[in-house]
Amino acid sequence: MTMLAALPGFWSGLIEWLNGSTSLGDRTFWNTLFGAVLGASFFLLLRNYKLLVTRTYDPRFDKANIVRLTIGVVSGAILPQLLTMTGNLESGKEVQAGLYAIMGGFSAEAVEAILQRLVEVMLATVRGDNAAKTDADMREFKAKLTEEQSKRNTAARDKLASAKAEPDADKRARMIEDALSALK
Repeated sequence: MTMLAALPGFWSGLIEWLNGSTSLGDRTFWNTLFGAVLGASFFLLLRNYKLLVTRTYDPRFDKANIVRLTIGVVSGAILPQLLTMTGNLESGKEVQAGLYAIMGGFSAEAVEAILQRLVEVMLATVRGDNAAKTDADMREFKAKLTEEQSKRNTAARDKLASAKAEPDADKRARMIEDALSALK
């Protein structure tokens, strides 16, 4: 529903035309609408043509074709609006809007990928970058490792000091080995 609100030019033009307050001369609206229908229809014709040639067309998929046509028309209406919002399409250029609508209708998956990327960027902006948290976690991890290593070094030093004072050579060798194993 929020995506429909993001398409002010197309949807407001449709509402104005349905209310009778827009003449048939609003070329950008009509070029966008018919371009989206043309692009989505062309996609379906190409896809179904292959099925008809190989005699594998199944009428059970007619409802899926209607859904794909609807998705294509909506994505064909979205693409020119997105390009208008980003400044890549100058307002008032009906022909460009129609061509972008054909492209959007034909490649609904591409429009979906664009919208998904915009959502990812928006979420990253709202949530913030995780680099600061990752750096803090890394510093904490390094501090813990340093503390553990320091404790092991202290324990090994104490064992070596005890081994140095040990008069029995065999016991001293075992104590030195214990001190070395504590460092691993």
